[in-house]
Amino acid sequence: MIKQNPIAIDILRELMNMGVGKAANSLNQLFGTHIEFTIPWINFYGGQGILSKWKECEELNTAVEMKFNGDLTGTALLCFKRDDVKKIFNGILSGVAPEDLEITQDSALSEVGNIVINAVTGSISNIAEAQIEYQIPQIVKNFENKQFLSNQTEVICLGANFQFQEQKVNSLIMLSFEEYSLGTMIGELVNKF
Repeated sequence: MIKQNPIAIDILRELMNMGVGKAANSLNQLFGTHIEFTIPWINFYGGQGILSKWKECEELNTAVEMKFNGDLTGTALLCFKRDDVKKIFNGILSGVAPEDLEITQDSALSEVGNIVINAVTGSISNIAEAQIEYQIPQIVKNFENKQFLSNQTEVICLGANFQFQEQKVNSLIMLSFEEYSLGTMIGELVNKF
């Protein structure tokens, strides 16, 4: 089990917020809508803690899943409630014709996930001085992601808040690394800062 280290969590949260700040800027430019994006909390989970966290988040039934490999190998999920996905795209994609909305929603959600996950994993790869390559993001709907959790011993969970046009959407980012120990990362964070 990963020991929660408050200093490392604060450092990681600050790095993640800088990364998602860049992601928000990219999303602002892409969609022409002002979007704010913050990471208010981070926790590390191991073993059964992962499954209990997932049980708390069962209503998050739509996700962008993105695998990455290289010096760091793993999987990232950006998870939303289905109603919140609609809120995001009603605000961001207000000019899209209704008959094109489903295809456009999936494409836009994939792009949002791509940008956000790249920002978050990029922050971690910079800490680890690692090179990573990303696979194409996949949209997963109505999922129970026990498969994602079943092979993982350690997962980083990040609260992720989107704010745009007076709407607030809470989401969850889950990151797992197949060969990179989160304990090692915590030690590197504390030593570097």
